[in-house]
Parts: sequence; structure tokens; C-alpha cells
Amino acid sequence: MRRILLLSLLAATAAMFVGATPASATVLCKTATEPCTSTYPAGTTLQTSLKSGTQFTLEAGFVNIACSETSMKGEVTNAGPGNVSGTITSISFGGCGSVTVDVLNSKGTFSIAAGTGGNGTVALTGVEVTFAWSGTSCVYGFGGGTAAGQLSGGSMASMTEEASVPKIGGGFSCASPANWKAPLTVTSPEPLYVEDKAAEPVVLCKIAEETCTSPYGKETMIEGTIVGSWLLKAGFAEIKCTGASINGSVTNPGPTGPVTGTVNSIGFSSCGSATVDVLKNGTFAIGSPSGGNGTFKLEGFEVTVSVGGTSCVYGGTVSFSLTGGATASLKSTGSLAKLSGGATCASPASLTAEYKVNLPEPLYVEAKEGVSEPVVLCKSATSPCTGTYPKGTVVEAASTGSWLLEAGFANITCTVNSVKGEVTNPGPSGPVAGTVSTLSFSSCGSATVDVFKNGTFSIGSPSGGNGTFKLEGFEVTVAVFGTSCVYGGPATFSLTGGTTASLKATGGLAKASGGILCANPAALSANYKVTAPAPLYVEAS
Repeated sequence: MRRILLLSLLAATAAMFVGATPASATVLCKTATEPCTSTYPAGTTLQTSLKSGTQFTLEAGFVNIACSETSMKGEVTNAGPGNVSGTITSISFGGCGSVTVDVLNSKGTFSIAAGTGGNGTVALTGVEVTFAWSGTSCVYGFGGGTAAGQLSGGSMASMTEEASVPKIGGGFSCASPANWKAPLTVTSPEPLYVEDKAAEPVVLCKIAEETCTSPYGKETMIEGTIVGSWLLKAGFAEIKCTGASINGSVTNPGPTGPVTGTVNSIGFSSCGSATVDVLKNGTFAIGSPSGGNGTFKLEGFEVTVSVGGTSCVYGGTVSFSLTGGATASLKSTGSLAKLSGGATCASPASLTAEYKVNLPEPLYVEAKEGVSEPVVLCKSATSPCTGTYPKGTVVEAASTGSWLLEAGFANITCTVNSVKGEVTNPGPSGPVAGTVSTLSFSSCGSATVDVFKNGTFSIGSPSGGNGTFKLEGFEVTVAVFGTSCVYGGPATFSLTGGTTASLKATGGLAKASGGILCANPAALSANYKVTAPAPLYVEAS
């Protein structure tokens, strides 16, 4: 009898942990957030006990069993994604009267599948118990898997369980199945929620590459200034500020979960007759990486807006789309929740705002952090390379033919263009990298091309002596007949190794600023002869 009880308890406990219905992705979470940003790992202990003042019951046919004490302990072996699963390590029982319960197999398993709202379902396999009373014994178990119950997530999770336990052995007086009930409390871990997916890995990257090899680290400063105006439609008035800024510091640079940080300051100025006072700066989170772009969320901040004696407090969470680039940008077309204020204060208030990200530059949101393949610049087409170019090597290239930028309002053609830089990291760890000392354009007809930032370069993706050459963080202004557009990196070139290596542009330039006439992006066509070093080959090691 003691075993049957234990089986029931085990089923109840497992039920609390998992669902019988397969889930595409399940994780055990420390917070009620979806996606989950703080998961419990493999090795986590799961433990349950009866709720205070309740009892475990088993309707076994020839007798109804009641126990005042039951507990189960297990360990997570697969923390997801997919169903969370683990092994049952111990079961205990007590206060069962004249019934005895013996565990035949306590080394069963459990699985947990996500439901909705932080809750889930549980299934058990491989558990067998015998219960005995007045000379009659019955064996029950969970064999190939039995749905055991529902788990309700919370600061202390709980489960109210009612299930049918299959009979494995015993006479006709043993119910088949036996009904059991157990109101359980999850005593470990606390808190516990079941979510259907974990947050994607995120890193802030200096280069637009899927596997980021040059991430920004902890304490990176993020700074943005308003483009145009910050507009809040607060019901009683429209608050328009032509000066607005935000400054924050990264505290978690990833790649586990979103990049997060603290907001150091939020500023508003030039708001006409309105005043905007910041009560709380809050925090930020960056996630949802896709093609170098992502989302930027401000959370926990509060501002008071006042006009003509009427004041409203807004805050909470506001989301921005983050567009990565040589100069990234933030754009919000969402709303702010009203935290306090009278009936004339809109709830919520719609917000329109766009920020230019001044720091860091460049900035891309990527899903993975990794180490790129080894790269060296070689004096001969040999792999492995027997003669590498060192730190301090000058890389210089001049255009062959014309440099053509299709900027929308005009095609900018320059017949003389050159780039010069110096290697700062010669490899082989990560891509070869360096600083650009000179970027120049001339003989551009009626157009002018002015360089504001020279930026940096990197050389990677070695294949048969060839590779890629990227210019990053540079900015140029192109102007024709009073119309100006600012464009910037990255610009990617294929590098063909040889006695005299060559570069060929394979993409476009992103628009950093300019009117609607400025193409975004602008297609770039350019070919270069590498004049130094010569010869030049890109090798893996």
C-alpha cells in the first residue's frame, strides 16, 4: 500500500512538472516572461510536497487510501528546448494508516510541457509501486508515460492533481485504473514558471555578421539623440520636444538572453510651453535579432508632462525598432501607459520618436557570438602560410575605372578614389583588422564627396588565397546641386589574391541621413587594385 501511495505521489509531482502533450519548446523559468530570459539549467532539483492541511488519496477498489505526508524529488537532465525532462531521485510518504506502500521502481522519469500563462502539464514514466492492506496487494505504475497533472506557475508553484493510475499487477479487487488526487506545492525551485521558449541569444556587434566575432562588452555606452521631434499625444495636449536624448550602460552583454542595461539619463528640451520631467530612468533590453536589426525596450521609467497647470505621469515599457548600421537608429510608433493623472490624460498616450544612435558606432544586433576562422595575410599562395604580413603593414588600394554610387537623386561617378589603412591585428585569431587612415574621392564631375569618418577595415573568409574586405564605420556626404545625402559602412568587397590583388564591391551603402530623394541603400559599383602589399593572398593559417 505504501508503494501505491508513493506511485500516486510520484505521478502528482511529475504532473506538476510536465505536460503529456509535446511542446515545440519548453523551458523552466525564474520569471513570468515570454520568451524566458532567466531559465533553470540542467541539474536543477525539483521537489514537491502536499499542501498544508490536505491529503493524498488513492481509490484502489478494495480500499481507499489516504496519506497525510507525501513528497517527491527529481533532477532536470534536459532543460529544453523541447519538453523539459529529468529523473525521479526519491519518493517518501507517511501518515497512511494501516496501508503499506512499497516502491518497486523509484527511478522513473518525468517530462514537462508548456501550456499558457507560465503553466504546464506533467507526464511520468517507469514508476511502479505496490500497496497492501489486510492481505490484498496491488501494483500500479506509469510504464510508457501517463499524464499526471497541471502545474500552475508562480512565486511558489503548485499543482492540483487528479489522475488515473494504470494497474500493473494484482487481483480482480484491485481497481484498474485507480483514481488518485493530490494537491501539491513545489518547494523547489522558487519561483517557477513553465514557458514555451527561451529568449534568443543576443549580442551587440561591431560588424554585420551572423556569428559575431567582435561583440561589444559589459559597460558599453549606448547613447541616442532625437531625429526631428519627440511627440506624445497626451489627450489634453500634444507634447512636442525637438531636443531629446537617452544614455545607458550595458550590464549584460549577452549572448544568453537579451542584452540588458541601466539607463543613466533621459533628457527632454525645447518642448514649447510644456515641461517634461523625468522621475525614473529605468532599464533597457535589446533582443529579437534579425539581419543585424532588433528591438530596444525601455522599461520601468516614468515622466511627468505638464501644460497649463495640467499634469500627467506616463511610463512603464515602450518598444523601439532598432535598425543596425554604421550609425544605428531607434524608432517608436507605440504608446506610453498612464500611471497617474486626471480624466483629460490620454490612457495610453501615443508616442512617435526616432533616435540616432551616436554610441556605439557601428552597431548591429546579432543572434550568435563565436570565433571566426583563423586568417592571415600571406606573401605567397601557400596553405599553411609560410610568410605572413605583420602588424603595421600598410594596405593601400586605388580605383580602376570609376567609383559609382547610385544615390537616387543622382548617380555619383568619381574616376579617382583611394583607400589606405594599417593592420592592427594581423591574425590568425579572428579576421585581420586595421584602421583606415585615408579615404579620398576626386574627379567626381559636378558632385562633391566629403569624408567625415574613415572607419576601420577587416579581412576574412579565406578561400584559395581569396577573401572578403570590409570597410566599416566610415561616413561620406555626397552632394549635387544643393541636395546632400550621408552614406556609410559597412561596404563589402570581394578580395582576389594575387601578385597584384584586387577588390570588387558587392553591395551597397546604407543611408545615414538625408531627404526622401536619397536612395536607401545606394547601390555601389567599384573596383580597386591593391598597390600595397604586393603580392597579397588571404589564407586560413
